[in-house]
Amino acid sequence: MKRRPLSTRFRYLVAALGWVLCSWLSACGGPAFTGTDEPTTNDAGLPNDDVRLPNDDVEDDDVPPPDDTDDTDDTDDTDDTDDTDAGGRGGASSMPDGGRGGEPPMSPNGADCKSADDCGSGNCADGVCCETACTDQCSACSEPGSAGQCVPVQGKPRGDRDACEMGSVCFEDSCQDPKVIPELDATLAGLQILGGTVKQAFDPAVHSYAVTYSVLGVGASISATVASDLLKLEIDGTAVTSGEEKHISLDDKGAKSEITVTAPSGDATTYLVEFTQSTTPQHTYIKASNPRVYAGFGSAIAVDAGQVLVGAPGETSGNAKDPRDTSSAKAGAVYVFGRGGAWAQSDYLKAPEPAACSYFGAALAVSGNLLAIGAPGTAARGDIAHIDDDAAAQCLGGNRKGEVLIFQRGADGHWTFLSRVTPPSAAGHERAFGQALDLVGDTLVVGSNNPRGETGVSASASDVEGGNTGAAYVFRTTDQGANWALEAFIKAPSAN
Repeated sequence: MKRRPLSTRFRYLVAALGWVLCSWLSACGGPAFTGTDEPTTNDAGLPNDDVRLPNDDVEDDDVPPPDDTDDTDDTDDTDDTDDTDAGGRGGASSMPDGGRGGEPPMSPNGADCKSADDCGSGNCADGVCCETACTDQCSACSEPGSAGQCVPVQGKPRGDRDACEMGSVCFEDSCQDPKVIPELDATLAGLQILGGTVKQAFDPAVHSYAVTYSVLGVGASISATVASDLLKLEIDGTAVTSGEEKHISLDDKGAKSEITVTAPSGDATTYLVEFTQSTTPQHTYIKASNPRVYAGFGSAIAVDAGQVLVGAPGETSGNAKDPRDTSSAKAGAVYVFGRGGAWAQSDYLKAPEPAACSYFGAALAVSGNLLAIGAPGTAARGDIAHIDDDAAAQCLGGNRKGEVLIFQRGADGHWTFLSRVTPPSAAGHERAFGQALDLVGDTLVVGSNNPRGETGVSASASDVEGGNTGAAYVFRTTDQGANWALEAFIKAPSAN
């Protein structure tokens, strides 16, 4: 008897098992298969070998032999499920690169990889997914700025590629004798020194650099760059790559470092960097020319164009030209120091009409040749508080709205009074307008901690209800600080 296909034998087995089960349960009343006149079982209750099953009218010789690698029925040889497309099971694949559900997506070029199976391109070279196999001796796929692209390299072959023979180096896609390579200058392309002050700018033609430092125990670092990988770079005899930092230990005796650049031709250039400890004091101690108790010197500071401006809102002089005067308690002053080798006081600034409790100098802001000075305790015009013996009580009285005074710097570096900025609202008590400042170009922002009023941006500056909630005023000038117009009045989102 001819050998039946696996699919036919499988149906025999199912039929036999089903009939035995039905007979045992006495639940079956007919043959396992219908539509034939032949008996389906023998005396043992098992199907006859000659029983004709569905499709048995096809001669065995006409039935294709089963796939030796697949014991399932006659469907697609590459899949043991129903006939679906090859892109996925039960539907088209939605995974990138034709991946199947559950499989990790393929990595793009430039991503790290361990094998070609990790990459959508099917190429893993130099530890990254690459556009090509990139196996040439003088190429690489992981060069900085070109990861994922197979590019030619200069110098030594990368990774585990064979080294060039007979002292050759990679140049223009192949190993070449350094003697035939176009001449490269043995010079630095750049030099960066951190941890000290370099006395001159870098110049490839300058081979010696002096660096001063003042802090011990911190050390410094040197980073040198060259124009080509064919140039050999060493710092203090240790080979480094272009741009690599090397730490330099520093003590009170200083240090010296040598940077050597060697060209393929053998030409070499050495650069010397010498570190010495600075003998200049690390700190400068600045004091007012008229020190006063409770003057508050240093309460506000601004630095610009080689000048240091220091506020002393508690200073007591009532005479703008006489720092020795003590007639106006807490009138305030601003001191300007310039650096001409050493720091020295160059200006003593006072309000045009110094008044007690103005706190002139409580806040400072400088931009270009304009200086804004806050005087948050200045009384409203025509409501100057009377001076009495109790300075503390005196500074609590009166309608002290505050103001900001604008000074302008001349060509000689000295400052003169230019204009005055006051709060737009006529009502309110202890408004402290000018207690905080910022000045950028033609825009001045003034803070006040006590204004009343509504909330939000561009709220009404004349509204006086709502308690001491604070606000910021934005002013703008169109004539270099001579006049200022209110542009916005900013309150907190909630007045509570």
